[in-house]
Amino acid sequence: MGRPATLNPTQWAALGRDLRHEPQKFGHAGHLWDGKLLATHLRLRYGGRQCHRLFGPMGFRLRKPQPQVAQSDPDKVAAFKKTASPGPAWGC
Repeated sequence: MGRPATLNPTQWAALGRDLRHEPQKFGHAGHLWDGKLLATHLRLRYGGRQCHRLFGPMGFRLRKPQPQVAQSDPDKVAAFKKTASPGPAWGC
């Protein structure tokens, strides 16, 4: 059985709508939804990890953008990856 849900169905639906918008729309400083930001948004006494677990049942998954080097040349990056020198030789 377990503990009763903290959010009722109406609150659950409202949270799903909120997560489809940028956090700045609600006055938050963060740019991406994560557990800590969600806890702040919900004003619950949950920690970030507990709120992080709400994303899965709602059909969301956390994805952080891959950092990219500013103004990097895609051709040079591809050439470097293909010709990068091997690491130190392992052996006896």
